[in-house]
Amino acid sequence: MVNILILLLLNSLFIQGLFRSSMFEWKSNFMYKPTKKNMELKNVDSQFNMMLWFIRYYSLKYIGDYWSKPIITCPTCMASIHSTYFYFSYVAINNSDESISTILIFYPAYVIALAGLNTLITSFIDKD
Repeated sequence: MVNILILLLLNSLFIQGLFRSSMFEWKSNFMYKPTKKNMELKNVDSQFNMMLWFIRYYSLKYIGDYWSKPIITCPTCMASIHSTYFYFSYVAINNSDESISTILIFYPAYVIALAGLNTLITSFIDKD
């Protein structure tokens, strides 16, 4: 049980790091709400770009806001995708005696717990 809690914490910190390191800002003269049609690199203020800004930018540009949420733009939503390789890698490395059905039954609970933890951590970080 302690191992799962540590895994949840590490998974959440990874998601927070990925989310924060992909941030960028629009130039102050860019007055319109960004859409797929008006998103251009010339409107990105490179002074405030984080290291992985281009992942978020291209995700928003080519996939759209809705489908970018579980990939890079919403830490709570990111739990659904970014939990898979953490959880199933842990299960594979752990070589537990549990059946496949037990492992698959606990996975949704893991995702829900991770989404909740991400929401709590995000609220603490973004608290004004």
